[in-house]
Amino acid sequence: MDFWRTISILNKRKWLILFSAIMSALLTYGATRLVGSKWQASVKFMASSTSPLAKMNAQPGAPTDDNGNPEPRDMQEAKDRARAYSDVVRSRNVILPAISLVKMTNPPDKFLDNITVEATSPTNYELQVIDASPARAEALANAIGDNFLMVYHQLQTKNAQHVVSLLDVQLQQADARFAIARSRYEAYCNKLRIVGNPDKNLETAISRLQNAHMREETLRNNLAEAQAMLDVRIHELPRIPKTLSTPNSPVLPSPIITSLEKDLAAAEMELRLIKNRYTDMNPAVKKAQKERDDIAQKLQDEKDNRISASLSMTNPTRVSAEQSIGKLQEDAAGFRAQIPAARASITRAETELNRLQGGNSTLQSLSQELERKNDFRTSVSARLSIARTALDSAQRQSPLVIMERATDFNPAVNMSSGRSRKLILLAMLCALIGVSGIIIALDSIDLRVRNVRQAEGMLPAKVIAAIPQPVQQLSYSAMARSTELDPQSLQSEAYRFLGLHLLNPNGPKVRSLMILSAKAEQGSTTTITNLAITLAQAGKRVVVVDANVRTAEIHQVFEIANDYGFTDMMQDPTPENIEKSLKPTSVPGLKVITSGFSPANPWELFRSDKLQYISAYLRDNYDFVLYDTPSALIFTDALNLAPVVDAAFLCVRALEPLTGTEQRLIDLLEEANVKVLGSVISHVPTSVVEGYHNYQHYYGPALINARTAAGKPVITIPVEAPAAPSIDLAGSNGHSSKNNGNGNRPA
Repeated sequence: MDFWRTISILNKRKWLILFSAIMSALLTYGATRLVGSKWQASVKFMASSTSPLAKMNAQPGAPTDDNGNPEPRDMQEAKDRARAYSDVVRSRNVILPAISLVKMTNPPDKFLDNITVEATSPTNYELQVIDASPARAEALANAIGDNFLMVYHQLQTKNAQHVVSLLDVQLQQADARFAIARSRYEAYCNKLRIVGNPDKNLETAISRLQNAHMREETLRNNLAEAQAMLDVRIHELPRIPKTLSTPNSPVLPSPIITSLEKDLAAAEMELRLIKNRYTDMNPAVKKAQKERDDIAQKLQDEKDNRISASLSMTNPTRVSAEQSIGKLQEDAAGFRAQIPAARASITRAETELNRLQGGNSTLQSLSQELERKNDFRTSVSARLSIARTALDSAQRQSPLVIMERATDFNPAVNMSSGRSRKLILLAMLCALIGVSGIIIALDSIDLRVRNVRQAEGMLPAKVIAAIPQPVQQLSYSAMARSTELDPQSLQSEAYRFLGLHLLNPNGPKVRSLMILSAKAEQGSTTTITNLAITLAQAGKRVVVVDANVRTAEIHQVFEIANDYGFTDMMQDPTPENIEKSLKPTSVPGLKVITSGFSPANPWELFRSDKLQYISAYLRDNYDFVLYDTPSALIFTDALNLAPVVDAAFLCVRALEPLTGTEQRLIDLLEEANVKVLGSVISHVPTSVVEGYHNYQHYYGPALINARTAAGKPVITIPVEAPAAPSIDLAGSNGHSSKNNGNGNRPA
């Protein structure tokens, strides 16, 4: 979306954007007035690095400084501790004495929500108290801070004493379990008279078994390699000749060679004769080739035998290959003989390992249990030592100290000073940005074709003509024949641009074409009738074929009887029957072939070879042949007409979203070798037609059909009144009529 398009969209909705900004400002101002002034007093604390808090919360393995104290945690852990401090601050033991001290008889609603503790660094915290009075806020903050330090110190000392008592009991229990496990281990060792370390013997047996397995695997890999190389040498040996012939040794003449040469020449002659009659895949050709190859092989063998008989010598390459085969056979036999010995070593090692594991399983179990008991006892002892240190520190020192109280040097801050104005400006800015973003987003996801420029970027075929809406109520027949009944209308001028594209001598050479649409109600029938009238008015012989046998309308537009038409003529397409189906109209040079009866199987009708004959006859006798078709992606009739047309026009209705079916239709037509000359946008509102408001006095009211005025029923189509110039069609109203399913009437 370009810059000026965005400006245009926002300009159309400027009053909505302004209203939303004003309402946001008013609501924000009212909210700030209801809240009133608020003063915030603060007391700053710092956690002591040697306090029981730091000791008890230190994780094992945490980094320490030079004195062995845990280093401060990160901000996330500090925030977690701040939430714990907030719970203590809001307790009754802290709040009630502070309220009594400042003589607050009636605390406000949600009084505790105005008291919070926040972490400003990993070791620094801030107690914040909000109140309507600055003096009372400072007094409350100091009183709550003092009570919090006292209560929290008591809680930490009590918790440390409780932890020491629990760890004392756990250590006594751990000592008792360790003594029992040790006595059981020593008793078992004395019973079996075990001296030394049985684990070392077990490790030796495991190592011996692993070495035996590796030895067997190595032998098997070597055997596989030798066997693979042996197979390769044995496979190559027959290809090495046993003897070498002298390069210039003559071949002794032989009656057999002479006879085979004659047979080979006769076989090649026979093969050439058969190939002239059949393809290479014919059984006779294959048989002849096989006979020719057999004779050639026999001839070559006889020549080799004669050469070997005349002069031959031992081939050293073959001798070397035979020696290599013998060596590989010996190596393979050696590897194969060593494998049973390696397997026996594995069996002996497994037997020894099973014996050691069976004898030491109980001892290992007792040893592991003794080790676990000792580890648990050591862990409890270490934790008890830390807990006693923490208890001693908690009794002597408070875990938190006050760094700065609420005084004249740290006064209460007015939370509402200047905030109202900032909040109002922020609310207006958010409303402007939010509403503008919503308007632009809704416009961006709107896939409707709203003007010609947008259609050129969205449609797969270029826009040839844009047909505007009529400026008054017209019957469907009058709108389909506007170029005849109202030649000075804006619609007639648009159809003349479409006709000019076909009449241009430098344009495409098209004589047979069809008007189609990807879906229903796109105005294809209205386009084809007005185009036919335009071409006829230009002095051309034109015939319109109503190939829309599903829901025919051409006979209704020209008020012609549909007694004998296209489907009737297809039964017996003789020149007489074709001429019989051609019906004249009120436009000189224009004839119409109505649809005829409704067939039971249109597919069979359009796939008939008779269609080619009818098309050729019409092309020979008329300058242009136009085919009306139903929706091309609902019915196959339009694609079945592809072999008999030179090109096609694609009809698209304005103010309707594109769903991608147009591109699919273009692809199908390209596969059928039908060129799409371009797109025709129908029902374009006059508000976006360039220059319309400068010349609207010229395009007067459409002529009323005389037969309609005489009293015949009229299908009226409401249209929009001319509006102010705009580049957006989203607000335009469309026509409405009964949907007949052929994609031709406006929605």
